[in-house]
Amino acid sequence: MAQLFNLKNIPFKPHAVTLVSGFWDLFHIGHLKAFIKFKEIGNPLVIGILSDTACRRTKGPSRPIISEQDRAMIVSNIIHVDYVFVTPYFYIDKNGYVLRRIKPKVVVFSLGDKQPLVSNKEITFIKSKMPEINIVRVPRQSQTVSTTLLINRIKNL
Repeated sequence: MAQLFNLKNIPFKPHAVTLVSGFWDLFHIGHLKAFIKFKEIGNPLVIGILSDTACRRTKGPSRPIISEQDRAMIVSNIIHVDYVFVTPYFYIDKNGYVLRRIKPKVVVFSLGDKQPLVSNKEITFIKSKMPEINIVRVPRQSQTVSTTLLINRIKNL
């Protein structure tokens, strides 16, 4: 089981981890395939779980389906994941707090859903705060399933 932590108590060495943040709501096979791919990119693998507030702000008032605590528990039990934390930000906030605390070697952007999660603004911000970070873009790992598709299928039952 992965170790749950908060940003005040970092349990790993700086400049050694691969960081990925996401919602991971209504966990499905696409998420699992993504974690497998992320682990191939770097080890140890640190996963940021976007908070319920961040999820509502980005996805709308009916989201998340699963609470941040439950999503963190689910993800922490994925064998490919080493560390898990809950965060209100993907990677960037006003001060770069998440990046300054974790000091990742690699930041992975997962290209999913209709709106790409990678923007030039985010990459520019990361590179300005920590130019030594490697940025990797990973395409969606399943073209046939997403949380949004699952929600829509359930609604139509």
